[in-house]
Amino acid sequence: LHMTAKSHRSNREKEHMNFIDFVNTEGPNIWRDKHLEESRAKMHRFGEFQGIGFKDLKDVTAMDIHQFGLHLRSSGLTENTVDHYKAAISAILSHALDLELVDKMPNIKFAQKKPGRVRFLSEAEQEKLLAFFSGHKHWWMEHWCQIALSTGMRHDEIHGINPSMIEMRGRDMCVVRLTETKNGDDRTVFLAGKAFKALAALEFTPGALYTKNKFYDSWSDARSKIAPGDKEFVFHTLRHTAATTMVNDHKLPTVTVAMQLGHRTLQTTQKYVHQKEDAAMEIAKLMGA
Repeated sequence: LHMTAKSHRSNREKEHMNFIDFVNTEGPNIWRDKHLEESRAKMHRFGEFQGIGFKDLKDVTAMDIHQFGLHLRSSGLTENTVDHYKAAISAILSHALDLELVDKMPNIKFAQKKPGRVRFLSEAEQEKLLAFFSGHKHWWMEHWCQIALSTGMRHDEIHGINPSMIEMRGRDMCVVRLTETKNGDDRTVFLAGKAFKALAALEFTPGALYTKNKFYDSWSDARSKIAPGDKEFVFHTLRHTAATTMVNDHKLPTVTVAMQLGHRTLQTTQKYVHQKEDAAMEIAKLMGA
């Protein structure tokens, strides 16, 4: 009877858990590693707004979220950043719904999404980029770019590589086992040829010489030389370039590219794959034959 009463009391406490207590308790079951830290910080900011954190989960409303979004925008945050906050709120409340602690989800309005970045690097731009960094004072940037172009790995994934994550496969190939990815899924990435040589040149620790200032200042230098004024010429474009090369040049199926990039859906991968002019011309020739 004592255990039964204790169990009922525990269930009642859960049913009336306030928002911030739920974040602290269940956050690790939704996010991991750096994403847990960042998302929990976002939720604490939401909780501090108008005392929302002390509200019962069931009492968090769409108006609370809407007013919080207005507050963030008035603080100078971009629509995209505000949407990141709303996505974290949605993840928390969706988890509460799964645990039957709330009866329904509030209607969360996100900003109207603009079309995804369409930029990818031509072969000439890739050559210019690698050549630029080969003579740069931050020479390691050349190897970062080569790894990104060959594998499609994200900036943070490359930065986080260390020897403990690497398994050699012969003299010129290795496996990198990624555990801190954007969507939280573990992923295995093979590096061979140029990518392997680039990683080896960095002594299998790409972050050793890295600082944010060095990275972004160096990239700004490259953009001013290769694509002046082009705001879409960013490091993430190398990930788009890798995906586009895999599909256009190597004829890999989209599902294989999705696995390589660590995407959960093919719809996401399709935003990264762009048609090259040569491929479009080939289609025209085939259809006109």
